[in-house]
Amino acid sequence: MLFRALKSMAGELISLPVGIPKTAYPDGAMQVDEVLRIDLPPVETGAGITLGESFAGDTLGQGNCFVAGPENRLPILALEHLLTGETDFDSNNWASPLVLVGPAGSGKSLLVRGIVRRWQPLLGEDCLAYLSAIDFARTLQTARSEGDLASFRIRLRTLKLLVLEDIHKLPPAIAIQHELRDLLDIYDESGATILCTSRVPPTAQQQLESGLRDRLAGSLVLWLNHPGTEARLELLKLVAVERETTINERQLRTLAESVTGPADHLLRSLREWEVAPQVGANPANCRTPPSAKEVVAVVARYFNLTQAALKGPARRKTLVFARAIVVYLLRTLTPISYVDIGRALGNRDHTTIMHAMTSIQKSLARDSQTQTILEDLRRILLAV
Repeated sequence: MLFRALKSMAGELISLPVGIPKTAYPDGAMQVDEVLRIDLPPVETGAGITLGESFAGDTLGQGNCFVAGPENRLPILALEHLLTGETDFDSNNWASPLVLVGPAGSGKSLLVRGIVRRWQPLLGEDCLAYLSAIDFARTLQTARSEGDLASFRIRLRTLKLLVLEDIHKLPPAIAIQHELRDLLDIYDESGATILCTSRVPPTAQQQLESGLRDRLAGSLVLWLNHPGTEARLELLKLVAVERETTINERQLRTLAESVTGPADHLLRSLREWEVAPQVGANPANCRTPPSAKEVVAVVARYFNLTQAALKGPARRKTLVFARAIVVYLLRTLTPISYVDIGRALGNRDHTTIMHAMTSIQKSLARDSQTQTILEDLRRILLAV
């Protein structure tokens, strides 16, 4: 089966049929304590399907599955038809263009490469292509310089599925951007599908020509986040079983709660656990999550604010941003609920805390400064 809901607290596996309708879930939707596991085709499938450089296999523990918690449920369900690989490739089942936006290490490439591998046997090399935005520009320029532009255009315009990675890296040359803009218009008429990935939403990409930016901004934009606590726990379980690592449920949960960011951070923490006995360390001495009081104090000091101001009613831009940073750190480093975070930040309503969490998640996808601030604070809080 492609989609499997995992009861993350109990570890109970529930198989779901492909393409299951929403109403088939308990109470009409997946439960909050469930995570979704998406099994992807083997890495060996899909060689020789690119116009640019071929893509390599994915890392151990990530190559053949993607685990999504509540933080990524909506984008995964929106991608369901592309991920299932049904017998007919019908673009009416999904939007096009479709732009998958998220920070580095959130799994964008893992998902789109899985989609490519799933459809390649059906569509074949003539109707499917995967390339990066830089590959697109380089191949276009080569075709133009060699007088082969007509063949290049025919090749692209007869595709049924084009996956274009890292659209935020598309060179600013007008000729290149106009070529992609015209291709989007042709795909709109022919019913072909283009799936793009980006670290930045189209509306924030000022290097894009206005017509191209408008077309991408008007597409279905899906936000992908780094795995949350429950998704991290399931990923650790999968890799621990694969590696036959001696580690219990409590220790796995401690790792899942203390290590945030991309999935490879989790793999690194598990490797540290595995090698600890070999260097004379005690793997049981695992980092424990920081308290709400500690996070508030560290963030206040980092932004040169008082804790009283951070918890107070003032709405200065710096204070609002710092509070949102506290919320994100507590939600990703600890098991603390939105309600308890609200209490720690001056008895604020949980809906305000949820809004702050959303604002930082969006900022992470487009603002490198926010990413740097969070990495700095994680290192301080976890003493990495």
